[in-house]
Amino acid sequence: MLPILEILEPCTVKSRQTTILRLLKVVNTVSCLSKRTHSVTDHSKIILNDVEIQENLCFVGGIPIITKFAAKQYSNEIRLEAAAFVRQMYQTSTLTLQMFVSAGGLNVLVEFLDEDYDETRDLVLIGVNGIWNVFELQVGNLSRSNLRSR
Repeated sequence: MLPILEILEPCTVKSRQTTILRLLKVVNTVSCLSKRTHSVTDHSKIILNDVEIQENLCFVGGIPIITKFAAKQYSNEIRLEAAAFVRQMYQTSTLTLQMFVSAGGLNVLVEFLDEDYDETRDLVLIGVNGIWNVFELQVGNLSRSNLRSR
């Protein structure tokens, strides 16, 4: 993963969009031999299936590198791949959600809410669900700290 992040980090809007898209797809999707079916479109998510890989990606600074591709200046295809990564960040574990928020992920989620729902429904829903997960994390932390203080 680290070599992919090293390639993605200096990329900008002027970079080759197809290269960015392919690399984001590599981060998000890989055919898993153990779960392979005969369908060409059946892929397993690296990040979804392996919490350790996801956490390592966070530890090496992958969140800001990948989430920058969720910005409006990139094509919808690239933004959707970045959004798939964002969704995995908030769905996998409390640790990855906390790292996502600490790496500026809340700003990314809010930007998704600013989209036109009719044109980019998936981005808006990822934003809503992500913010919901952040609120759940905060409520859970508050409840636990209230129990400890009593």
